[in-house]
Amino acid sequence: MGAGIYCLDSPSLIISDNVISDVVGGSYGGEGAGIYLDNSSPTITGNDISEIEGGLGGYVEDQGGEGSVGAGIFCVNNSAPAISGNTISEVRGGQGQYSGPCCPGGGGGTGAGICGIGSSPIVSHNIIFNISGGTGGIGRYRRGGFGGLGAGIEARPLTLPYNDGMLFSDVLAFDNLIFAISGGNGAAGGEEEGGGRGGDGAGIHSAEGSSLQATNNTILNTAGGSGGSPDGADGFGIGIDASSWLAVTNNIISGHTYGIWCSSRLCPAPSYNDVWGNVVNYVGVAAGPHDISADPLFVSGPDGDYYLSQVAAGQAANSPCMDAGSDTAANLGLGGRTTRTDRIADTGMVDLGYHYVATATPTPTDTPTPTGTPTPTSTTTPTPTPTRTPTSTPTSTRTPTATPTTTPTATSTHTPTATSTSTPTRTPTGTPTPTSTATLTSTPTATATSTYTPTGTPTSTPTATLTPTATPTPTATPTPTATATPAPPRWWLPLVVKG
Repeated sequence: MGAGIYCLDSPSLIISDNVISDVVGGSYGGEGAGIYLDNSSPTITGNDISEIEGGLGGYVEDQGGEGSVGAGIFCVNNSAPAISGNTISEVRGGQGQYSGPCCPGGGGGTGAGICGIGSSPIVSHNIIFNISGGTGGIGRYRRGGFGGLGAGIEARPLTLPYNDGMLFSDVLAFDNLIFAISGGNGAAGGEEEGGGRGGDGAGIHSAEGSSLQATNNTILNTAGGSGGSPDGADGFGIGIDASSWLAVTNNIISGHTYGIWCSSRLCPAPSYNDVWGNVVNYVGVAAGPHDISADPLFVSGPDGDYYLSQVAAGQAANSPCMDAGSDTAANLGLGGRTTRTDRIADTGMVDLGYHYVATATPTPTDTPTPTGTPTPTSTTTPTPTPTRTPTSTPTSTRTPTATPTTTPTATSTHTPTATSTSTPTRTPTGTPTPTSTATLTSTPTATATSTYTPTGTPTSTPTATLTPTATPTPTATPTPTATATPAPPRWWLPLVVKG
């Protein structure tokens, strides 16, 4: 075995921000892994893992051995890591060994970005590309070895020793970008038999009783390896082999022989996926009621080539994958990520497929900015009628600074009956002096009580004469009138009368 980092029985490590490359497994079945986990559940984030290869198959009594697994991250024996934000590329399965006269050549090993055997990894926000299965070994007289499987994410069971059964895998694949995955090439055979079949390529592959949940992944361009008889190999977007899935939603699956392929009876209908541009979109399962099949309109952006075209980001058209998902971006945990080239975060219904990191937040356009209580503008008319709603700014206090000289013909008693509960915070900067005398004549038949509740400093100087008419509410109604003959005074006095 060869490994950049090896973890055994480690429940809570953090493996982050490493560059791991040029790892090769040993011959005779030794796995090669950037990070190898055995019964371990660390957090693995922000690593760059590349150039990983499984070991060459062995040679025993003319029998060519199979190449071993090569994996960016290899999880075995009940490991349950959280794998997020890594870049994994250039991973190959080990090459099969050539055979002697009696036997076929050894098969190529599996190459996988992330491989779980009897494990339950949570795989999110990773970019996985250029993964291939190993090449089969040459058959000198018999058939050549098969090419190995290439997979972006691989899940399969672990056979326990001493006939103790199998430990199945349970994989959650969320918001990953997976592309350029191919199976290994089959090897040439001898005169008696043909060459070996090429290996299959799969974006995500779940086998033999394992379970899979795949959400918001972009899976593109898989291919089978070349080879001879009995038939050619295939590329699968998502391949479910005698296994089951919990959900396949919000994915973009394009550029494969088969978009979604299922040989199990435990495959419910997928939903909210864009399955387009495959030789066959669905095998063994029908399209879901919310699936679409349309060109996703990818465009290149600051961090890669698989953003979605959007008019708001400057492109000519909107991708059909925009806002086409099963739930909101925020509810799915993608509110801080984006499919837009201007890096503005996804909002509302989630876009399909992989989301890059967002560095900008959207500008609200639908919801008006709350303004609270409007601030009225003071206006005057030649003969206004006072109202019980003062025209003032709610947080300030007006202090009257001038009192007109009146000559009433009857006694009007003004007794304040309420006290302002606000604390004045501002005072006028000057005391305007009226330039005229207004004569007020009133004939009340009862005592009126007037309450002045000033609430603010006027913000404008009226240019017209105020002639207030007060209407008390006791048993009689006074009929005050006011006449102003001189020029308008340079003050403003709102009058509020409460009965």
